[in-house]
This record gives sequence, C-alpha cells and structure tokens, in this order.
Amino acid sequence: MKKKIAFQFIVVLLFFLGTLLVLLPFLKTALISYQIETTVIHQTNSIPNNIEEKREWIQPPTLGDVLKSFTVDSNFSSVGRVVVPEVEINTPVFNELTNENLLVGSGVMFPDRDPEKENMVLVGHHLSDKGLLFGSLSTVKIGSPIYLEYLNNYYYYVIDEVINVKDTAVEVMDNRGKAEITLITCDKPSYTDRRVVVKGHLMDNKTDMQIHKQIETAQTKRIGYQKKSLVFFNEFKLIILITVFVLFLSTYMVRKFI
Repeated sequence: MKKKIAFQFIVVLLFFLGTLLVLLPFLKTALISYQIETTVIHQTNSIPNNIEEKREWIQPPTLGDVLKSFTVDSNFSSVGRVVVPEVEINTPVFNELTNENLLVGSGVMFPDRDPEKENMVLVGHHLSDKGLLFGSLSTVKIGSPIYLEYLNNYYYYVIDEVINVKDTAVEVMDNRGKAEITLITCDKPSYTDRRVVVKGHLMDNKTDMQIHKQIETAQTKRIGYQKKSLVFFNEFKLIILITVFVLFLSTYMVRKFI
C-alpha cells in the first residue's frame, strides 16, 4: 500500500514539475506584458539632484524579479520616450535603473548628460517576446532612425553601428566628443556575458514637431499591441486553469486505476 501511494505521488509530482517547467517562460512573459500594458506612467521634465550614475550591466529579469515587482508600490515617473519604429521599439525612459523601472521601460545610465553634445546611453531588457522592451534591438539595421523625447526636448538619430560585445566592454558608454545615442541590451533573454550595442548619431534635419509626430504614430501602433497583450494574458490565465484541471484529473485517474 505504501509503495502504491509513493508511486502515485511520484507520478503526480513529475507531471506537475514538467508542466511547471514548460509554463514558466510563458508565465514570466505574460506577467511582464501585463505589467507594461497596465502600468500608469507620469512624465516629468526634471531630474532629481540625488540620482546616481551607474556603469554596470543589466541581466535579464528572473521570474522572482517579476513577482517581486508586483509587491512594490512604485510611483512611475518617466523623463521621456525612445522609439525605434523599424523594429517596433517604443518604451518610456526612466532616470533610475531600478528593477521596477526596467520591467516597464528603459533606463538612462547617465541622466545628467546633454543629448546635444554627449553620448546618451539607454539600457533595456531583452525578453523572449520581441515585442516587449528592447527584445527586437538586435534585428535593427544601420540607417534606421531613432527618436528620443527627453525632458520635453526632441532628438532624431540615425543608426550607424550595430555590434555584439562582451559585458566587459564598458567603453561603449563613454563620451566620444560628439552627440550620439547608445542603446544596450542582452543578446539573448537569459543570463549572458554578451551585449547588443546600437549607436546612432544626432541629426538636425527634422523639427521637434516632426519628431513628436513620429513618436505619436508609434504610440498609436502601441495601443493596438497593448490590446493583443491583454488578450494573450487572459488566454494564459485560461491555460493555467486548464493545467490545474488536468493536474487534478491526472491525480484522480492515478488513484483510481493504480
């Protein structure tokens, strides 16, 4: 009898663990997607004086990081938005590199730098869903535009460099004596020592109104993606319920026929 019960327990446990391993990546993506599309972000035009510059690489978030972010009462205030329309990147820009901020947008490494003279470095997460955050950054092409709204000013860049570097190559964040932007993310949605670095030089052939219009157009497209994301989240909840039902059904069948 004890052997029978032990066998039943092992069968159910293996089924549960297997199902959990399959669903974990989807669970993390679904939670991040839901958080991105439901978080209310207020935009500010100033940076606090006590913001610290950071020069360290960011790793992809774990499921624990994502779950923890839901327990933190965060007041989200962005300082702008970055848009790369060719690969559908469209994220708010935050002046602090906190875990909570990077789960819903991108962060500025050196918030006190002047976009008209220096290297603006933005970092973002690479997730398994390329439609989220900087997930599609590695597919961008040289010559593509980048639009940046920062502290109520507008900037237009053209990409001139797309490289894959070691995480020790912190020199890509240095100022090079010119106005440019640097976007950085991991080269895959798991722990890695490689980084995708995209650089673009500042252009002056577009007006603020033209850049603002491009950002607004990207926002309109983003709303459509938000609706799809919420549908996906609801579908995922249904999958969880079905999985739980199958788990209980399997437990019942094991007890009945073994």
